[in-house]
Amino acid sequence: MADERRRILVVEDSPMMCRMYKLVLGPAHDLVFAANGAEGLDRAAAGPPFDLLVVDINMPHMDGIEFVTRLRGELGIHTPVLVSSTETSDADQEAARAAGAQAFLAKPWTPDALLAAVRERLGTA
Repeated sequence: MADERRRILVVEDSPMMCRMYKLVLGPAHDLVFAANGAEGLDRAAAGPPFDLLVVDINMPHMDGIEFVTRLRGELGIHTPVLVSSTETSDADQEAARAAGAQAFLAKPWTPDALLAAVRERLGTA
């Protein structure tokens, strides 16, 4: 159903970026936040399952690449992952995809670009 609220885990250490995600995605989705990859793994494992994960690369305690790698390997969770980062080199994007991310969105993003990427990952585009 198109109007169903989807659960999204946002793994992001920047309070300002978390506010932006809440502003852009919060009205239509149920958001859960984690400040780093280690906290994100705990939230992902605790359930209920998420429909999408939006993950930064550079974070304390565990970066986004390690988070996605461990999410896929240790936890066996195959929820779609959208990496959103200022780290936009080809090597960073390839590392994200190799870890198991399906898409990459460069920061800073526009609200329309974020919404389009999320809709595409959720199959609501």
